Amino acid sequence: MRRAERFLVDWMSVVGKIVSGQMSRIDTPALPGEAEREALANTFIHRDYASASGSVSVAQRHSPWPPDRS
Repeated sequence: MRRAERFLVDWMSVVGKIVSGQMSRIDTPALPGEAEREALANTFIHRDYASASGSVSVAQRHSPWPPDRS
């Protein structure tokens, strides 16, 4: 779970804000950390444990519906 969360943090979109008078910008995640963790927890909890593959995939797709209902 921690590795998957680290993946999300590293690859999730950010909103950048240029700060006037500074040589840097402020990056803010596009989604709150709590929402990312909740989505990740739901991925593990609601996965198909009957599947032989046993894998979980994380993609940068935000939908309130499972893949078969979107």
